[in-house]
Amino acid sequence: MDHRNLYDVIVHIAHSRSTTVPAVSAVTRARADAKQNDRIDALSRADDGRPEPTVDGDPSRWRRDLRWGTPEFDAASDLARRMAEGRRLTTLIKALPRGPQRRALLATHRAPIAIAHLRASDDRLLRSFVPPAGRTVFSGTRAQAVLDVPMSPYEYLSGKRRQAVRTNIRQAARAGIICERSAGYLDWMDSAEDVLAARDSGAEALATMGPPPNGARTLLYAAKDAEGMPVAVAGAVLFGDLAYLFTLLSDPDHKTAAASRYMLHTFVALDLGQEGARHLVVGSALREREGNQYFQHLLGYRVRNLRLDVTP
Repeated sequence: MDHRNLYDVIVHIAHSRSTTVPAVSAVTRARADAKQNDRIDALSRADDGRPEPTVDGDPSRWRRDLRWGTPEFDAASDLARRMAEGRRLTTLIKALPRGPQRRALLATHRAPIAIAHLRASDDRLLRSFVPPAGRTVFSGTRAQAVLDVPMSPYEYLSGKRRQAVRTNIRQAARAGIICERSAGYLDWMDSAEDVLAARDSGAEALATMGPPPNGARTLLYAAKDAEGMPVAVAGAVLFGDLAYLFTLLSDPDHKTAAASRYMLHTFVALDLGQEGARHLVVGSALREREGNQYFQHLLGYRVRNLRLDVTP
C-alpha cells in the first residue's frame, strides 16, 4: 500500500461507523502471537541466566501486564523518575523491604517480554548515536513503552480502546491535515525547522541534529495543513523488526496540533509495519511525564521488557 492510499484508508476507517476487525486480521495476529509465545518460552531467562519463575511450568502465566493508571504503575513511575540511570532492577528489588515500592518493581520485572530480532550490525547501530534524533535512542531493555505494530489499519483503529485516536483523526482530516513520508533528510528538516522554531527548546534540539549515517534505516515523516505548512514531524529508525520512534513533535501554536499528533502517529506506526517493524519503542515507559504516559496509553503502548535476539 503506497503512502497516499495508507492515509486515505486511515481517514476512511476513522470516519466509518463500523470498526470491527476483519476476521483474517485476527487469524493472522493469532498465528503471529503463537510464534511469539514459542520464542518467549525458548528464550525467557532472568538477568542472572537462571530460568524465570513459572506457574505450572508456564513462563507466560508468570508474566503480568503493568497498565497505566494502576497503583503499581504510578508507584513504579515515581520510583523510576527518582532512580539513578543504569541501576539493575533485580538488585533494587532485593534491597527494598516489603511494601508498595517493592511490589511496584516486581510488577515491572514481571512485565511481558517483547522479543526483537536483529542482526549484529543493527545491534551496533542501536547502541550508537542517532544524528537525526540528536541523541542515543536506546534506553535499555527494562520497562520500555512498546507498541505491538498493527498488521492492518482496521486492527489498530477498531474498538472502544481507539475511540480517542479515531476522534482526533477525524478532526485532523476535517482541518485538511495530510500525512506523508518525507523524501529525504533535507526535505524533512525543512518541516522540522518550522515546527521546532515554535517550541521553547527548538533551537537547542536543532543544534544537535544531523543527517542519518550510512546503513541506518531512518524513516522521516511530516503532517502538513491545507496550506502546506508543517504542523507535526516524526522520525523513526529501524533495527531489524524493532523500530524506535525518536521524535513526534507538533507546532504548539497550530490549532490542530493535538489532533495532528494522533493522525501522524497512526500513519507512522502503520507505515513502519509495512516496512517490517514488529515492535515500536519510544523509550522508558516509567520515566515520562504523566501527560505523555497517558498519550502513550491511548495510542496503545504497553510496558514491555525487551529481549534482543541478535544473529550474525
